[in-house]
Amino acid sequence: LLALPWFGVTVLMAGIGIARLRRDRLRRDFDGICRDVALVYSFIGGVWVLADRSGVRPLGFAPAIVTLTAVHFHYAGLLLPVFAGLVQREVFFWRMASRAAIGVILGVPAVAVGITFNQLGWGTSVEAAAGCGLALAGMAVAILHVRIGLDARRTWLTRSAGPFRTRA
Repeated sequence: LLALPWFGVTVLMAGIGIARLRRDRLRRDFDGICRDVALVYSFIGGVWVLADRSGVRPLGFAPAIVTLTAVHFHYAGLLLPVFAGLVQREVFFWRMASRAAIGVILGVPAVAVGITFNQLGWGTSVEAAAGCGLALAGMAVAILHVRIGLDARRTWLTRSAGPFRTRA
């Protein structure tokens, strides 16, 4: 029962993300698209939390995989696209920032597809490739965060906040 309120929150978050994506399409800054995609991915995490807590095992997944999928979509699905969008907003002129953000946005569902293919007995190749791609995109986002934090043109307070600072 305690998972139901969180599921409701993720439904609302996904609704906001979908509404923004439909309204603005690609006319929006890429960092905003990253945030909206993160909101949509949060719903998938909410579904898996509900499945985990209710004992449902989709496609015969082991209980640990159901739990880990819920966690995956909250960290890699919700937080990583937000962090990628923050980096994209800060250093939009670096190609690595946009490539990392695209890798995150495409990598999260690719990992899910790969895990599903593996569960259906179609081999581990898709899962391994998607996992490596998402890991590389996540590392690129982390490297860019460190790079922003080490930028000597900024004050120590701004560098400690990194891309989380507000714009003037």
